[in-house]
This record gives sequence, C-alpha cells and structure tokens, in this order.
Amino acid sequence: DGTVIPNINGAYQGFILDSAFLTLAVLPSAFKEIKIMCDKYVLPYLENKLGIKRVRLVLKYVGDVNALKSTLIEAENIGVNGFTFDVNERFGDVTADILFNEETGTDVRGEIIRYVLSTHKENIYAEFDTTLGERLFDLLKLKKMKIAVAESFTGGRVVADIIKNVGASEFVKEGAVTYSNESKIKRLGVLEKDLMKHGAVSSVVAYQMAAGLLKSGGVDVAIATTGIAGPTSDDTDKPVGLCYIAVGTVDGVHTYRYKLSGTREEITETAKNYALFLAIKKLKNI
Repeated sequence: DGTVIPNINGAYQGFILDSAFLTLAVLPSAFKEIKIMCDKYVLPYLENKLGIKRVRLVLKYVGDVNALKSTLIEAENIGVNGFTFDVNERFGDVTADILFNEETGTDVRGEIIRYVLSTHKENIYAEFDTTLGERLFDLLKLKKMKIAVAESFTGGRVVADIIKNVGASEFVKEGAVTYSNESKIKRLGVLEKDLMKHGAVSSVVAYQMAAGLLKSGGVDVAIATTGIAGPTSDDTDKPVGLCYIAVGTVDGVHTYRYKLSGTREEITETAKNYALFLAIKKLKNI
C-alpha cells in the first residue's frame, strides 16, 4: 500500500507508508538524490496531508554564503516570523530554500523577495531550483549562442556539466582538456614565451586560452581554466588552490583570480562551479 517516490538522479526509488498517526518516507542517502525527492514529492505530500499551504522560493547563488545568510536574517524584520529558510552550500554553489508561512501576505512576501534579490542580484543566478550547468545551457539556447571550453586543471568537468543537457550538441562546439604546456601552445596558440615568463597558472595564459578558442571561429562564448588543485604545488612558488578562469566573447575576454582551499577534489569542483557561474553572468549581460 506504499506510494512510490521516483528517483530521477539514481537507481533506487523511494516510497511513503502512511497511516493516521505516522508518515514514513524511505529514501536513498545521496544528497543529490534525496534533496529533489524531498522537494518534489515528500514535502508536497506532507503539506497536502496536513492541510498546510505555504509558498516556497528557491534561490541559486554563488558567493559569500555568510553574506546571504545575514541578508535573510535581516529580511525577517520585514515580516516577523513570515518565513523560514535553509541554506546549503556545495563547492561554492549555494541553494537557499525560503518557505513563507501561510499567513504571510502577498505584499510582505514580495517586499522580502525584493530585498534579498536586490542585495545579491550579482550573485543570484536563478530564482528556481536548477544547476549551474542547466542554467548556462538555458541561456545558450535562449540567446542562440555556441560555447567552447578549454580546461587545464578542471580536466573536462566544466564542459561535462553543460553536455549533460539534452540537445547540447547544438550549442556546444568543443571541450578541450589542454593539460600540458605543449597542448596549450599547439591547440590554443598560447605563446611559449608567456608560458615561460608567467607560468601555466597565470592570468596571461588563461586569457590566451580563451582567446584561442574564439580565434578558431564558430564560437560565441569561451571559457578557460588553469590552476593548481594540489595536493602539492607545481615547480613554482605558487600556492595550491590558485586558479585563473577566463570568460569572454569576441568583444572581449576577462580573467578572474581565485585562491581556493580544501582537498584536490574540493578545489577542482569549486573552480568548475565558478567557471560556469562566470559564464552565466556574461550571458545574462549580453
């Protein structure tokens, strides 16, 4: 007599067993799987059972998570006890779940939302539950633009997140893992003298990697990444976690410097998310 809970991100389905006094939801433990199953099935099921009518807003954000939390706490003064929130961060990608109470009026709800959005408009990349790869792909489709990616230390993770989307072949021209200096020179046209002078992990090289993709033609947007994921540094005195991300169009390329911390996996995943986010910001402003 159980109700099956579909799992779109994994092999194991969930289920709900219910009685007048107890609701038991059995779900897989993986965060990516359990979150969407709770959001789309378990919470609506419980709200319907208990007669709770609440409005939910999901904000996707990249930036200082503590700054976002502080803003949400400040927003509570607009409508006292008007909402509850939960903020989760994974490798720099932040999900803020805001749940408005049933008695919170439309005007107050709108004022709270406007306050949060206006405070962090540069860091919020979606006002609904999505991923960075999905959001970037949606913008590429909307603007009918093609993208190419050149990756060094992120090893193909950036383009992999984009091509997870159905129909990616129409909007993704290329993903190149130019890991060695030789590859950067031959494939992207990075100048050997600049590699020798500045090193592979530098703003100059990141810029030339993105510019090389754009010069090859047939590309509207380019992303390039270069950095040191660790656990040890390269043969320079540059620290583990240093990385440069370049994003640009034929109208210009901008490079961004980050000093990330954590394990090799944490640094690589965070840099990948930052690269996707920077491309999203670029497309939103075109």
